Amino acid sequence: MAKVRGSQQHRMVLKPHRPRRLWLMCLLVLLCGAVVWGVGFFFGTSFEKQSQVLQPNGQQLLVQLRNQLVEIEQERLVDQMAVEGARSDLKEKQEQIQQLEKDLSFYQGVLAPEKNVKGLQVARLGVEKLSDAGVFRLNWVLTQAGDNSHYLGGQTTLKIIGRLAGAEKVLSLSDVDAGESNLVFKFRYFQSFSVRIKLPNLFVVEEVLLNAVTKGGAGHSISKRYKWAVQEALVDVE
Repeated sequence: MAKVRGSQQHRMVLKPHRPRRLWLMCLLVLLCGAVVWGVGFFFGTSFEKQSQVLQPNGQQLLVQLRNQLVEIEQERLVDQMAVEGARSDLKEKQEQIQQLEKDLSFYQGVLAPEKNVKGLQVARLGVEKLSDAGVFRLNWVLTQAGDNSHYLGGQTTLKIIGRLAGAEKVLSLSDVDAGESNLVFKFRYFQSFSVRIKLPNLFVVEEVLLNAVTKGGAGHSISKRYKWAVQEALVDVE
């Protein structure tokens, strides 16, 4: 073949014309798309149906769990109340036992006093606070140790020793008596006393002086001095 100078030549390739293959490819693409859509629709519908079935069951299970939690909490509260009640009863029983032991010790001291201890005796004095206005209750017991064949009769006096405005001051029962106290005694074994007192403002109590004197015969007196301690048994210092 002759070559022509000054011009560029291109090769030409001849391809057969096949319109059926093009239509088949398009049909195959459409068919695959339809299959994919059908599978997605099937699984989507199935999942939705399962969700609709499981959702009520899940809510019912949640309600059951909440009810069980409420029951467990109620049982816990009941158990806690039972434990607190048992503790309260135990504390009350212990206090009763302690009081019975004190009473037993007291009666043993009255009926079987120590050797060489006879005549009029004073049991420990106790102080109880009744209000914030300086009102207190003093309690004590007189006993007769040894021979209890005869009665002891006499009079008790009470003095409150403390400080007022920095100066020492001694108050008699008539100065602080908040009631109608009767300190006259007559007994064979023992006699208890309870006196309500109201202290002056700014008065600081330090000690209590208790004196008891029997009448008739040879007469006998006993004097005890106690340190002041509220809600406790006062310890004698003499």
